Amino acid sequence: LLYVCGRESDGVVKLFSGHQGWQVTPCDILADTLSTARAGNPDIVAVDIESLGVDRAVSMVSSLRGAGVNSIAAVFGLLDLDPGAKQRCELLGSGFDDLFKIPPSVTEFKLRAGKYLDNRELEQRFAWKSDKLDNAMALLKRFKTELGKTRKAFSREKSLLHNSLKQINMMTRERDRLRAEVQDLGDRFQKNTRGIEQIL
Repeated sequence: LLYVCGRESDGVVKLFSGHQGWQVTPCDILADTLSTARAGNPDIVAVDIESLGVDRAVSMVSSLRGAGVNSIAAVFGLLDLDPGAKQRCELLGSGFDDLFKIPPSVTEFKLRAGKYLDNRELEQRFAWKSDKLDNAMALLKRFKTELGKTRKAFSREKSLLHNSLKQINMMTRERDRLRAEVQDLGDRFQKNTRGIEQIL
């Protein structure tokens, strides 16, 4: 949990330190917040809107979102009092995922954070499966291209084989014709030879 505030943060740190699984890192300057977010990979960012002021808090959230810190599952806003429906909607529209009243209930915080963490895990799984699918599709495309090349080569081979078979067929017919002609010439030669013998 990255806790961004402009006042004493010991109360919130103590509040969360008694619960297992939470590690709280307090910050109050935008540069520190961004560098800590990049280095620490926080799951949740809680911004104390009252202590920073609405404009500074909103600017900090947009900077965090723009910095592309992919580990952040949700950004929660912390308020001393309920600001009313209009300002709540404005805050939620400016980048906050949820709003809490100070001091936040750790159990409620944990439950709501859990939903965002589950959602992030689903998104990561989806991205991983999507990458896997893209790789499979690229491989399939490559196989399709290779298959197309093989099919063309096979078609050429088939055409060559067909032509060769045609030529063999023609040569066989020609051989049979020549054999018949040789046989005919042999028969005529024998007749002529007999005729000559009779004349002699």
